[in-house]
Amino acid sequence: MRRTFIALVALMAFASSCSDGPVTGVAPNETAATTPPHLTTPTTTQPDFGEPNLGPSTVTEWQFVGTVIDDGQPVICPGGVMASLPPQCEGVPVVGLDWLDIDWAETAGGVRWADLTLFGTYDGERFELTRPPEPPLRGEETPFTVPLPCDEPEGGWQIINAATADNDGAAVGYAQAQPEFMGNWTYRLPADASVYSVKVFTFTAKLEQHQQAIGDIYGGPICVSLVRRSLAELEAIRSRVKEAIVSPEANAAGIYLMNGQYGDTIDVFTGGIEFYVLAAEAGAQGWLDAQFGQGVVGLHSLLTRIGQP
Repeated sequence: MRRTFIALVALMAFASSCSDGPVTGVAPNETAATTPPHLTTPTTTQPDFGEPNLGPSTVTEWQFVGTVIDDGQPVICPGGVMASLPPQCEGVPVVGLDWLDIDWAETAGGVRWADLTLFGTYDGERFELTRPPEPPLRGEETPFTVPLPCDEPEGGWQIINAATADNDGAAVGYAQAQPEFMGNWTYRLPADASVYSVKVFTFTAKLEQHQQAIGDIYGGPICVSLVRRSLAELEAIRSRVKEAIVSPEANAAGIYLMNGQYGDTIDVFTGGIEFYVLAAEAGAQGWLDAQFGQGVVGLHSLLTRIGQP
């Protein structure tokens, strides 16, 4: 049974909205995409963008796939489950759940729980079932792959200077100090390659200058690639989104949190910002695009809208 927070690529492990964590295959001092948490009991007003917002449950049926815990009041756990026995979570109350329909439920210490697929409406405070519960419906997870944004050089990836081939930490330090810096990560090569990995660095400008400087420091294979926004630019936008996402305007546009919480991360591989909320109506992404630019902020809903694009 799943006991961890929903993950970033498939179901991501959620962390505090102000904390960051590593991605597999990234050195300790490298920047990487991180994964995040949770979810406001919102007020419902008319939106400034998109379709009229008649309230989160009036026009939308939502799907929840995950754990439901009942210690006197059943709740869905969209932000993940603490690995305890019995399990615990911060959740949204469920209305209409009958445990007699769920013969795979578990119990311990007076608490009942199960992994379920639920369909229902959400009114900002509770999730009310519109159909009987079903076993968890899990789609196939797409394997996460770290990108390599450079073509393989003629002759393949090679050690350029064996004397400095261990100076990757110093190269990362140089890169992260540059105002044009976006991110860096390690790309693992196949086992039959002549070298183990390629160090990737992304900048918004001065690629030739930075490639030369990094090559003077580090003698292993490097990939230096161009991106649109620096890490400093994205951090500044991220701060603005954090203020906007908890505003009445965001709620009116169809963005629903749980207890004022959300998950957020800068994705170093795509150069974008990702935000995770409890639920998002059809016009919510458009509202963010209008505020911050097309494709800058990605919005992810932990509840899936049913029968709507």
